[in-house]
Amino acid sequence: MRKKFFIISFVLLIAIILYQMINLNIQNGDVEEVGSESFVLQEKTVDKSLSTIYEDEYADDAFKSVYELSNLKNHEVYRYNDTIYIDLYFDEKVSRLEISNSRTYVMKLFVTKSEMKITRIPYVLETLHNDMSWKNVRLNIFVNDTILLQEKFANIEDWLKGNLIIDYYENSEIELPSRIINDKSFDNFYRYIKFRFWGIDNVVFEKSYKGNFLFIKLKGNKQYNNKKIIKIKELIESKLITDLTIDFKEKPEGFDKSGIVLQIYDENNKYYEMTYIFDNEKGWTEDHWLNVN
Repeated sequence: MRKKFFIISFVLLIAIILYQMINLNIQNGDVEEVGSESFVLQEKTVDKSLSTIYEDEYADDAFKSVYELSNLKNHEVYRYNDTIYIDLYFDEKVSRLEISNSRTYVMKLFVTKSEMKITRIPYVLETLHNDMSWKNVRLNIFVNDTILLQEKFANIEDWLKGNLIIDYYENSEIELPSRIINDKSFDNFYRYIKFRFWGIDNVVFEKSYKGNFLFIKLKGNKQYNNKKIIKIKELIESKLITDLTIDFKEKPEGFDKSGIVLQIYDENNKYYEMTYIFDNEKGWTEDHWLNVN
């Protein structure tokens, strides 16, 4: 009797283990990979004690009056070797205009140096003007100490020859009012996705600060397997892309590509991402959206 009980218990244990393995495969193993490896922010730690730190007592007022950076909370400009760093710290109320103006400020003052002699511009200092030999520029924009955007410029001495190298990073996982958008062309897709996928609690639409990508964030409390994700992508093609206005499909000036970035979250943890490109060979790509252009 004891032997029989042992055999039954052993069989039940094996069955439970097999069930958990199969269930794990459904929940995780059958989820299509994020596509390409997530874009990695290349952040090199800079020892500020070995850097040249610039100070401008009039910069606060100048940033607000000249560049309309009303939500700017702090700023730092420093040089380490051949690179100038500009760190701008905003709160969550940062606007799209402030992001655009920050990038313009850095481009004109530190990259092309076309505004280096305009005294009302922040950080137009004699110490900077006397030594403009830097070769690289890095703009870091933070929101509450979390990196939101990074733009790196190399070979700036050859920018007139068209040899300027620009690397761009944007943290798409931060939700900010300035990036969230609503449009009537989203309504049809929103109704279908909520009806077909009950596990999705919230749908967030955002537009990248560069303006060439629309983010669709699906948030819920479960992970969908690959078959379900294929259905979601089909809904995007049939119920969203066909309804989008021309404003979302047109490529902004200066861009080769534009498209949609699908991100799916489980309890605020992103487990899936894929990009859809609008062009002659439109479709889903495994390339990370930051590497598309």
